[in-house]
Amino acid sequence: MSPLIVGIITALVSATFGTVSSLIVYQVKFSQEEERYRERKIERWEDEALQELESARQILIDITARRPHNLSSSEYDDIPPDEVAQQESSPKFDRIDGHINRIEELIGRMPDKHDNLGYYFTEISRQYRGTPASDIDQSQYDRWKNIRSFVTNAKEELEENKQSD
Repeated sequence: MSPLIVGIITALVSATFGTVSSLIVYQVKFSQEEERYRERKIERWEDEALQELESARQILIDITARRPHNLSSSEYDDIPPDEVAQQESSPKFDRIDGHINRIEELIGRMPDKHDNLGYYFTEISRQYRGTPASDIDQSQYDRWKNIRSFVTNAKEELEENKQSD
């Protein structure tokens, strides 16, 4: 073989290996960056969820501790808590409505990693928006305590998940 042909073959082989190795390095770096992006996205979701749950929990503690008129009156037992919140002229009821709305938004963006929280988040929404089943004799006050309990449980579960990472 002539030195020219050997040189061309060597150049082609070298270029092929160089291109393949560059592509492999690029793919590895891209995969690592993609994984870091997913992790940051999950961390942002966790931080936002913890903030909303803690804010909602604090307001619910205040609401249930003071036991406003609408929570004590049996005439309100057949309506959902969100309607009670709209009827109350208190800023804390406006704030709790906003926090529940944001918790409901978080359900749609919940990372697969936190599927176990879906039950709590869905139950918070259901308890807040829904009317009690006809066979359940539950006061409005008890319903608010249930919501507080689900918010607290969701927050604790999320904190445990975050610590176990």
